[in-house]
Amino acid sequence: LNGDTVEVELLPKGKDVRQTGKVVKIIERKKTAFVGTIEKEHDHFFLVPDDKKMYADILLPDNKNLEGKEGEKAYVKITSWDIKRASPEGQVIKILGKKGEHLVEMESIITERGITEGFPKEVLDEATAIEKREKPLPVAEVAKRKDIRDITTYTIDPKDAKDFDDAISLQKIIS
Repeated sequence: LNGDTVEVELLPKGKDVRQTGKVVKIIERKKTAFVGTIEKEHDHFFLVPDDKKMYADILLPDNKNLEGKEGEKAYVKITSWDIKRASPEGQVIKILGKKGEHLVEMESIITERGITEGFPKEVLDEATAIEKREKPLPVAEVAKRKDIRDITTYTIDPKDAKDFDDAISLQKIIS
């Protein structure tokens, strides 16, 4: 696959032909897990990967939990792939949901690229410490900014936003 480290046997070079070779051994796979759509043919389940560089479907032999999951997106790890076989075998790590649903497709992209959800424990601990601190912001820090803490402000960012930078306030300034 794209990015794998392989051992190659060079083939005899013909006249005016580029050097060619054949893969004889996979030394290290760059990528071993893929997001795709679960499909079923006869009694066999397989994953059709979203990644177009993955040219083979992944067989899912442990299919007892896959009934009714056809057409759903899943994250699958390759468990074995004999170089002589056309398709690898894999195991479902996570069912992401129904293909085509917005949040499922977003999670598919994030999962495929290896982006993890949440924050490291150190970040969460620091945020908790800030939230619990009893002392007010330093006067010097407040002096650098326009203090609008006493003005009711509504954010128009979604509730799962990482920052709240789009907001609106309404303030009556004439009696």
